[in-house]
Amino acid sequence: MFGSGETDATGLLDEDLVVGVYFGGAARAYPLWILGSREIVNDRFGNDAVCVTYCPLSASAVVFLSRVGNRSLTFGNEGALYECNLVLYDRQTHSLWYQLRGSAIAGDYKNARLLIVPAVVARWADWRTRYPGSTILVGDQQGGRFFKTRDSAATGLRDAAGPMAPVSRMDPRLAPTQRVVGFHYQGRDLCFPMAVVDRLSDGQVVIAGIQGAFAVRQAGGILDVVGPDGSALTTIGAYWFAWHAAFPAGDVITNQSR
Repeated sequence: MFGSGETDATGLLDEDLVVGVYFGGAARAYPLWILGSREIVNDRFGNDAVCVTYCPLSASAVVFLSRVGNRSLTFGNEGALYECNLVLYDRQTHSLWYQLRGSAIAGDYKNARLLIVPAVVARWADWRTRYPGSTILVGDQQGGRFFKTRDSAATGLRDAAGPMAPVSRMDPRLAPTQRVVGFHYQGRDLCFPMAVVDRLSDGQVVIAGIQGAFAVRQAGGILDVVGPDGSALTTIGAYWFAWHAAFPAGDVITNQSR
């Protein structure tokens, strides 16, 4: 169930965080206070099935195309963790999926990867400014409308002191729960510490081994990273411990703007 952002019927405040998705010509906002407790939303954009996910323990929002080959999937919460990260299962084969990597870790689809749909975590006011026609998730077909309570509003929004469940590897380059923005380019796994992104503002970054500069922009409170080839890159925010556990061979970018 979706409401219109042009009315106050949704009860969403300007400062409320949403997972914003613009795909197939449609813009939708999924309030973080909903995703923080439900963690998975199966949705459709036109003919495409998508899965919107949020893991409060790793502070990671990832949206996938719910398809392997020509087969559409629907997902549920397995109720388990892998590297202190959300584990999904698909209802068609009951394969288990690692959220941050978008890959199956057990079952018929083991080692299969889901395609990631671009998404951002942003203030509702900023998302609405960029996409004034955006609709907002307000409920589901079975349970009806969601209502915000004090507990639900805080779910998933508080930074933890460290991983709340075991992870197999840690890296001291950054504090475990420092927030990073990760992305993939030319087969490499890269991430910016958010502290660096905030200093960059509208800067450019050169990364060793990649020709040209990356543009980093925070227009209207929404982060955009553009590759040297001019392509808009899909970014994923997460705690450092979770990103490193998922992509241990990745690089941390600390360059300053130029």
